[in-house]
Amino acid sequence: MVKERNELIKAAGNRTAELKKASKFWRKALEADLAMAEINAKLEVLTKELHEAGLQKPAYKTAYEEMQAGKMFPIYEDELVVMSIKTGEIKTVYKPAPGKFVGDLEPALVARWINLD
Repeated sequence: MVKERNELIKAAGNRTAELKKASKFWRKALEADLAMAEINAKLEVLTKELHEAGLQKPAYKTAYEEMQAGKMFPIYEDELVVMSIKTGEIKTVYKPAPGKFVGDLEPALVARWINLD
């Protein structure tokens, strides 16, 4: 009976330690979430302020109004090209179907795929 009681006390102590460890983990996760929410709120304010400042510039204002009206789309490359370091020649290595976006590529990854001279 004493042995069983001691084992139960030991198991309860182990469980308490596990709960404390889990509680510490979740407390840190919550603090990180709160910090990220604060950063996102600041970023949102700065983005709005930058946009408002941009609207004071005629070129930005015109481009923004044209995008809002659907007359202009954000500029992006619709093909993947390489330029020869030796000759300066530009060669298209991939062009997707019309209306498809190539995507963002890291130069180091592209260099692995293509022989750049």
